[in-house]
Amino acid sequence: MQLSSLRMFSLNSELYWTVLSQLIQFIGTLGLFKLLTVGLEKIEYGYFALVLSISAFVVAVPFSALVQGIIKYIPEYKEKNELDFFLSSFVVLFIYILLFYLLIFFLLNSYLSQEQLWKISAAYIVLFVVSEVLKTSLYAVLNGLRERKVCSVAIISEYFLKTLIVLAASMYYELSFMMVLITYSLANMISVIYCVSKLPSKVKLSINRFYVKQVFIFSLPLAVWAVFGWAREMSNRWYIDMYLDKPSIASFAVLGSLSMVIPSVFLSFVSAYVTPIIYSKERNMPGYASGYIKTIVSLGLPAAIIISCVVWSFDEQILLFLASEKYIGISHYLAPMFLAYMLFVISMLSTIEIFSYGKTGLLLGPNLLSGIVALISGMLLIKHWGVEGAVASFILSYCCYAFYVFFIVFKFNYKKAL
Repeated sequence: MQLSSLRMFSLNSELYWTVLSQLIQFIGTLGLFKLLTVGLEKIEYGYFALVLSISAFVVAVPFSALVQGIIKYIPEYKEKNELDFFLSSFVVLFIYILLFYLLIFFLLNSYLSQEQLWKISAAYIVLFVVSEVLKTSLYAVLNGLRERKVCSVAIISEYFLKTLIVLAASMYYELSFMMVLITYSLANMISVIYCVSKLPSKVKLSINRFYVKQVFIFSLPLAVWAVFGWAREMSNRWYIDMYLDKPSIASFAVLGSLSMVIPSVFLSFVSAYVTPIIYSKERNMPGYASGYIKTIVSLGLPAAIIISCVVWSFDEQILLFLASEKYIGISHYLAPMFLAYMLFVISMLSTIEIFSYGKTGLLLGPNLLSGIVALISGMLLIKHWGVEGAVASFILSYCCYAFYVFFIVFKFNYKKAL
């Protein structure tokens, strides 16, 4: 038993490299978050929060959705020795989509904003968004290929470089919005170059319509709900920009980031390590995913409540330690936002079995509902209650998603058992 555990966690094991990468990502995210909230003025952090929301939209629609489809079919085409041709089709497709986004951005750029900072940083925003698309897509595909070591080295390099430059800038210069964009873009592109050099497949600039169609059918519901998922996660920032100001965006973004950081690491670990294994095993061992879901839900729900109570008891200290005293006045919103997001993460993880059977259409409803709830509640509540309204909208939309998904998963398992 002990020997088996040691082998499982050896230097060459998938688990070792996955845990290491998630640990580095967690520490690096917290460290950078602290440096940015302390070093940037609230107005500049507000601008950066909006850029992150733009990046999140482009990454999600349609790249993340397509990548989920790619990961789903990697085991199948690996067995058929068609992996090179399969992945090559999506390299070409991704290039076309990025070029389309670039065209749209430059056509609309002069109409997007009259604010000077937006105009002078447009090129840097484009570079940052493109680097985020390439980086997140490559990380996901490499995890799907179970190239954990390569992915871990890339993540370590990325966060080390970001932290080093931001720390140096904070100590010896005045940290700025544009400096952060340049630093993040540079670190992302270095990781991208490394990942591309380590891809086990030879990329051929050709596209196979059958592969694209197969992945597109699987990913279409994901792309549709990604729009509404983005609305749930990011629309409140734009409502705050419309009704309030950039410092208020910064306050809400800080709350959102702190409430999401621990649940997101848990979600990222399971997605990176467990999901590809489940996809592979479920094909030969039907019901394999069900055991994981029961464990996640039975352990996750009590943990969410306990940790939320801890956050509620020490909210000011947590915010002061992880962010800046500039945001101490909003600490009392942290615990309820954390609990709402933790429920969302547990509900997402409970859908692994639905994903493995390709029944992604079942999950359109929760995403549509929660996105619409966020859009409507955000518009009404933020206009009248400001940041407090944004917090209420956040909690309402994430809870709507979680409880709807739990109902769908229960119904799916009940029908499967008949």
